[in-house]
Amino acid sequence: MHLVAQGLNILDESTLEQVVALQQRCQKMQVKNAVKAKDTCYDIMNYIRAMSGDVEGFDACIFDYDWVGQEDYLPMMTSSGKKEDIYKALHVDQSTKDPKFQQMPESVTTALASDNMVDYSSYYQKLIDDQKVPLLIMAGEFDMQ
Repeated sequence: MHLVAQGLNILDESTLEQVVALQQRCQKMQVKNAVKAKDTCYDIMNYIRAMSGDVEGFDACIFDYDWVGQEDYLPMMTSSGKKEDIYKALHVDQSTKDPKFQQMPESVTTALASDNMVDYSSYYQKLIDDQKVPLLIMAGEFDMQ
């Protein structure tokens, strides 16, 4: 998790020892309790973010020529005068959920927490080998390793 941050000089030798200690805690917690390991493992990125003044050390899109700080779809989904038309086109206009759109709902994050540390790589291999599906996988902080 720390290789990009180290390569960008967000981390140096003095801060790297703390990252290594946090990685060891993460690995131990994965063995004890995979669900609770999520928060312990997130501490690594939280530490890197705190050390850098909130830089997302794993997010390479900040180096793209067309990068902007806000995703293009956010105003469209939240404050556009056409958002009700968009909800209708997406077949969520009858939803009782309020708000109808949230970028990262806490309830979804909580519901998926138990799957966070599960290794699904065998399914990718089946898709590639058995089904011959061309596949490009982007997995957040692991993209840059």
